[in-house]
Amino acid sequence: MKPSEYLKPMSQKERASFAKRIGTTLGYLNLIRGEHRRPGPALAKKFASAANGKVSLAEIRPDIWGEGPEAATTSSMEARQDLVNQ
Repeated sequence: MKPSEYLKPMSQKERASFAKRIGTTLGYLNLIRGEHRRPGPALAKKFASAANGKVSLAEIRPDIWGEGPEAATTSSMEARQDLVNQ
C-alpha cells in the first residue's frame, strides 16, 4: 500500500497524531499524502514501523528499497545498502 493510500482514510486528527508519532509535522505528512514529497530514509523507517506492516519501505521509497527500475543501478544499490545499515 502506498503511503498516500494509508493516510487517505485518516481524519485530520488521526494524521496529526501519526505525524507526531513519527516525528514530523502534519504539514509535511500532508505533502506525503498528496504525493508531493517523499520521506527521507529515517522518516520512511519510522513511517513503516508506525504503519504496523501495512506499508513497506519498498512502497514508501522504491528508489531506495524497491526492486523496480528506479533501484536498478549499482550506485543506487550501494546507497540503499548504506541507508539500510544506518
